Amino acid sequence: MREVNDLLEENRSIFEEYDPFSEQATKGNSGDVKKVWKKRCLDTILPNNQKIIDLIEGNKRNFKYPWELYRQMLRYKIHADSFKENCLFEEKVNDYKLFPREFDHFVKNKLGIQTQDLEVRGEEEIEYRKYTISKYINEYLANHSFIKEMNALNRAIFKVILSDERELKVFVTNTYYFTEYTLEKIQSVDPNIDAIICS
Repeated sequence: MREVNDLLEENRSIFEEYDPFSEQATKGNSGDVKKVWKKRCLDTILPNNQKIIDLIEGNKRNFKYPWELYRQMLRYKIHADSFKENCLFEEKVNDYKLFPREFDHFVKNKLGIQTQDLEVRGEEEIEYRKYTISKYINEYLANHSFIKEMNALNRAIFKVILSDERELKVFVTNTYYFTEYTLEKIQSVDPNIDAIICS
């Protein structure tokens, strides 16, 4: 379990430093963060994910039945497989299985490591995503010379009045790969969207 936790921590450190929504990615001007993220995915995160799965599968008989750790790992494996596909193949999938926070929480609890309540962590992630969207809006839209006024209709849709008085309904997403599926999902939320901004 300790080795699993160590690998999870290494992955988390890389994710927090280089992922597409990290502070370094949103503030950095060099454009190299995306390259570093891709390299770390390939040389560290993907091998670590496989080591975690192999460790648990190889030791599942050492745990008392029913194998709760194994059940938790299966959720992690679904994420790891999806993450691998997104890293290795050109066709990006927005709705791949995200990192199961429950798995990390379960491992840490079993080791007696104090960790944040899952609900609190979930709320913090939502706040972080909201902050990221707000940051993109303020950085790329708010002071644009063609924009006269901008009002948030909800956390993802903005009414933008241009300087020539045209109005646009703009959907802002922190999705970093845009696919036709993303477009279909956005149009199912509101078919009257005029523009979409992705991170």
